[in-house]
Amino acid sequence: MHVLLPPLLLLAAATAQDRLRPEPPAGQPDATEAAATAAIDRGLAWLARHQDEDGRWSAALFVRHDPAGDVCQGTGKPDQDLAVTSFAMLAGLAAGSTLRGGPFREPLRRAVEWMRSLQGESGGITDPAAGDLVVPQALAAFALTEATGLSNQQVLMPVAGRAMAALVARRLPDGSWPRSARDGEGDREATFWAGIAAASARTFNVAAVDVRVLPELMPELANPAPALPDAAVAFVLEFSGFTGRPPFDVAADLPRWPEAGSGPADPLDWLYRTWFLRSNGDVWPKWSEHVVAMLANAQRPGGAAEGSWDPVDVRGKQGGRVQSTALHLTTLAWIRNDLRMRRSWSERRANREAVREGQPGH
Repeated sequence: MHVLLPPLLLLAAATAQDRLRPEPPAGQPDATEAAATAAIDRGLAWLARHQDEDGRWSAALFVRHDPAGDVCQGTGKPDQDLAVTSFAMLAGLAAGSTLRGGPFREPLRRAVEWMRSLQGESGGITDPAAGDLVVPQALAAFALTEATGLSNQQVLMPVAGRAMAALVARRLPDGSWPRSARDGEGDREATFWAGIAAASARTFNVAAVDVRVLPELMPELANPAPALPDAAVAFVLEFSGFTGRPPFDVAADLPRWPEAGSGPADPLDWLYRTWFLRSNGDVWPKWSEHVVAMLANAQRPGGAAEGSWDPVDVRGKQGGRVQSTALHLTTLAWIRNDLRMRRSWSERRANREAVREGQPGH
């Protein structure tokens, strides 16, 4: 399985289960796909406008790119630059750009160069502001590996390989990863992102890291607030080769954009529930339409914040507006690409039927 761009995003990797689902009519994108595309374009434009010259996205200082009289709200913490830069890269990759092409090619190139400038003798990509925290390093290794593999950039393979080797060196004897290099106990969030980075590295032949122990470890690890959602843990179980029944079900209740008094939401929960619910033919059409409409309606319509999302979620105080925007963009890209894939199947089926009936295909 591909990690960032799972089968739902790759037209050539459709599963047999997917092919049994009802296909939409062939033709132009429907309203949900069109709305997702428009929101993605606006969101990527906001990210591009707020990237620093050195290639990073700053969680706390992205507002320096705004005009004096129209400054965005929703800054994050100064130690989150490496994490939010990774999330921004992953959003651009999920939306279809690579280091070889696409509207987000240049921001991706600059972000990779910034990460390379942070790579030390050990191979680890570390930001002094983040200290020895493992999550930012794991996210950076993941984003760099995805950018390398999806772009088919062989020259970056050693760079990504060294980043993964340094991450593996932080692994504890039980197979988990700690919250920081000084901790002796495994942390669920750190193990989650390191495990995904390892799976990506294996996919692209960057490094061979055994993660089969994760299904047994993940439910037992410390999970401090903001807690890693169940859907993300279920994702780890799946890519680790777990074949049993997960210790919980992925909820299909529709999310709500947080309003005053409604409680915070978790964009990671929405992201990974999107991945799982695509296989539920009864739920997916309603889920995808609802999530796209919700995010499109919540996207800021004008001013310096145009195209971004307010960081009103449980992770917003950490990564701020940059992180929230990147995570919502990735969710929209997963949905949009799934809809495109289904439409492509419909068009191919219509062409085959036309050929059988002696009519020219489209």
